[in-house]
Amino acid sequence: MKEEIENLRINYFVSTDDGSYGYSGFITDILSQEINKIENPAKVYTVGPDLMMKKVVEIARDNGLNSEVSMETKMACGIGACLGCILKPVEKVFVKTGYLKTCKDGPVFPGEYFY
Repeated sequence: MKEEIENLRINYFVSTDDGSYGYSGFITDILSQEINKIENPAKVYTVGPDLMMKKVVEIARDNGLNSEVSMETKMACGIGACLGCILKPVEKVFVKTGYLKTCKDGPVFPGEYFY
C-alpha cells in the first residue's frame, strides 16, 4: 500500500508501537510535531481507537484545521432501522433525535461532533 499512498502525493506518516516500521510510538506524537510543517494543510482524517481519534481531533483543532473521523460501530441492518449503530454526539451538535446513526448518517463525521 506504500506505493499507492505515495502516488497520491499526500502527506502521510507511519508509526508502530515497536518501531518495526516507521516511527516508534504513537501517531499523535508525529502529528503534533509535523502538523505545522505541512504546506497548505486542508483537513485531518482519522480512524482507529476512540482515544487516539480524540487526540487527533484536538491536535487538528489546536492548529486551526477541520477533522473527520470514521466511526466504527456494529451495523446490523445497514438502513438505520435497528438502532444498533447509534452514537451520541456532543451537546453542541444539533441533531433532532440527539443521536446519529453510523450506517445512515456516517460512518464519517466531522471530528467536532464527538470530541
